[in-house]
Amino acid sequence: MSSEVKEKTKGTHTKERLYVDRALLKGDWTECPSCGERVKSVNLGGHIRKVHKLEMVHGTEKSNLVPLVILVILIVIISSVGIYFLSRGNSDGGGKGSSGPPEDGWLDDYIPVHDTGSGEDDWWIVYPDDHPDWGTDPDHPDWVLERLGRGPILILDHSDNCIPCLRQQEDVDSIMEYFGDDILLIDLLSGQDERASEVFGVYDPGGPPNYIPLSVIITLVKDVNGEVKIGWHSVEGATGEEWLTEHVKDAIYYHRENIDEWK
Repeated sequence: MSSEVKEKTKGTHTKERLYVDRALLKGDWTECPSCGERVKSVNLGGHIRKVHKLEMVHGTEKSNLVPLVILVILIVIISSVGIYFLSRGNSDGGGKGSSGPPEDGWLDDYIPVHDTGSGEDDWWIVYPDDHPDWGTDPDHPDWVLERLGRGPILILDHSDNCIPCLRQQEDVDSIMEYFGDDILLIDLLSGQDERASEVFGVYDPGGPPNYIPLSVIITLVKDVNGEVKIGWHSVEGATGEEWLTEHVKDAIYYHRENIDEWK
């Protein structure tokens, strides 16, 4: 089996090549695939060069190109499919760290992003490490305790004219479109609602001075002894929709898991 092609080589000349199947070279003698003359296998290359003015190339050098091309195509396809499903996984409602619009039943296999603790990203039971009263219990307002029995709470303490407040308000509105049936929003305007000052006094993550907007999410978690406690997390300034999505999902999940054991 053979075929002739023209292929560029180094320099400015074009050489014709004759691709020869390696099977023709297994015995001591073989036939020239171009003219049929019987020659010794070891001399076939010289015969082709001298008689036919061609350069002999083993056929496997050509045939290997096909599986290589196929392999490259498969890699591209697999990578594209992987990227597609990874992007879907990052935007659906299930799985750890996912954000975006939830799908039906997302709570069934949801894994919380943040655990209970005292660090910057944890769900706090007591004041966090950076608070002046770290390690002590907050005095949760009665109106928070009453509502917490019905579901997790998202509090937005803000004004209606500061740029970070407007940005946070927009993200909160977007979150509530998806999670409004599962979490209660308490929207407080600083200077107009007395509860706004109370929220800063209780839930400011670092203590005074206070900065708006303040976002607080409150739910029910378990401590190291397995006892259900009030868990909360708060941030001053615009958090971005991803932060809100993670903590709202966590809050909904934890509340559902622990409400039956809350005293």
